[in-house]
Amino acid sequence: MFHETPLFLLLIVNFVIFLIPISIGFFFGNKNFKKRKEEDRSLGAIVTAQIGLVAFIIAFIFGMTASRFDTRRTSLIEESNSIGTTYLRTDLLPDPQRSQLKHLLKTYVNTYMEVYRDQSKLEESAPKAGKVIDSCWKIGSAYFFEHPDQEAANSFIQALNNTIDLHSKRVTVLVHLSLPQSVWVTLYSLAMLSMLLTGFHLGLSGLKLGIPVAVLVLTFALMITMIADLDGTKSGLFKTSAQPFIELETKINSEVK
Repeated sequence: MFHETPLFLLLIVNFVIFLIPISIGFFFGNKNFKKRKEEDRSLGAIVTAQIGLVAFIIAFIFGMTASRFDTRRTSLIEESNSIGTTYLRTDLLPDPQRSQLKHLLKTYVNTYMEVYRDQSKLEESAPKAGKVIDSCWKIGSAYFFEHPDQEAANSFIQALNNTIDLHSKRVTVLVHLSLPQSVWVTLYSLAMLSMLLTGFHLGLSGLKLGIPVAVLVLTFALMITMIADLDGTKSGLFKTSAQPFIELETKINSEVK
């Protein structure tokens, strides 16, 4: 849901989600305001501790997703460099292996760029790219076993092996390493409980819901929206640049017909 919803709409939804419990808490707090005989300062301390705890958890999860985003960016650069090296080393091999491998690498890069331009194709394109890279390995390894003492074959296999490793890493990061649903449920539950308690404290203190409360709700909504954006692979404020792959695609498509 988070990865499919447009970012601005998700921000509005989050704002409403957190505004509702703080309004409910304020209603019940204000309702009991006149019944209160003396001020209970302990509630204020509890609210402060609760919000501090949730803020800490949000910061921790934000760090996790920011690290994953950086891993996606780094793996993209590493893989594009490795594919470029593998493509260049195909020139060390004779035909028909050279021609076959160049066409397979062209298909691989074009498949990646299809995913970049349309992230909805990620899960269906990952197996396709895997089959292409497996075909490269079959051709390269077969040639290597026929010419085990040839330095060119050994050099190509090393580059191809590195490309395969980086492909597996990128697929794992993009497809499998997202925040678990249990983390999202816990995060929203704690944040909504904090809003409920904050609203109750405000109502019990005889205060009003004003701009500071709106800013607090918006802050929580912004942070969780940013976490969802960092965690996802769809287009948004945080999107890894595929410029290295774009340049590689242009080069390979111009050379391989």
